[in-house]
Amino acid sequence: MRHYIVFRSIILVVLAAVATGCTAGNILIFRSAKPDNAMLIAGELYRPAEPGVFPAVILLHGCSGILDGVERAWAKRLAEAGYVAFLPDSFGPRGYRQTCTDGEVSPWTERSFDAYGALRNIQTLPYVDPRHVGLMGFADGGLTTLAAVNADFVAATFADGAAPAPGFIAAIAFYPGCGARYGQWSVRRAGPGFTGPVTATSGVYRPLAPLLILSGADDDWTPAAPCERMAAVAHQAGLPVDIVVYPNAAHSFDNERTIGSRTALPGVLNINKPGGCCGATVGGDAAALAASIAAVDAFFAQHLKN
Repeated sequence: MRHYIVFRSIILVVLAAVATGCTAGNILIFRSAKPDNAMLIAGELYRPAEPGVFPAVILLHGCSGILDGVERAWAKRLAEAGYVAFLPDSFGPRGYRQTCTDGEVSPWTERSFDAYGALRNIQTLPYVDPRHVGLMGFADGGLTTLAAVNADFVAATFADGAAPAPGFIAAIAFYPGCGARYGQWSVRRAGPGFTGPVTATSGVYRPLAPLLILSGADDDWTPAAPCERMAAVAHQAGLPVDIVVYPNAAHSFDNERTIGSRTALPGVLNINKPGGCCGATVGGDAAALAASIAAVDAFFAQHLKN
């Protein structure tokens, strides 16, 4: 419960300033954009060393929570590259350390609102260019990224027009689950209860902004194949969805703390197995990490710095 304890300590110190968003060292406190439950969320803020006004990237962690080798490593890289990087903790304020084994915090009904609440607040910071904010998510956070920049989902979610404007202008999803419903895009699966491998897809995924998907060819938790199909159909419709699949790379291939090793996680939920349970493999890959760093640099430089 480490993140939860830290979060509550911060709230006690800065509660009076929370209503409009504030910074306390490298911590930003903000409210979720969910209309009926604007929960207080804490996040870690990373800034370039030099003064100025910068584009920004909001990073959404995976089901394990914020990891040093993944989300914090990326936040530091982005700050060094000239971006303000903001890493919200969606689990701590809800009393969770992880959701890999229970899936209790929904990317659609909870975490997408965290993303937009973070966007609203980071756009008010004097050192952030509010017109150039990107989104980048990992695994469960990648799934949230797909929801948060899906035109149909956002139109339905913010039917009253309350979505922040300008919104996210570029997005990257690391090993997301593409075998779900995102607006017009949907899939069929081999097993009952929406479990088992994806057997067919329908519709088109319509992004609000250019989207890059980065997946591993050996990913047995969120397989690349549905994402490849999603990108191919979107391309046929003239929509800006691209994908890179790294050979010999497993889930969480960008974890710099696990380079060269793979770990079996027998207890995690895995919708791609019969019955939605259980088990997956994770591990960092040096070649995929290096290639993904280059891909992120090029993509965000093109869309956030121009």
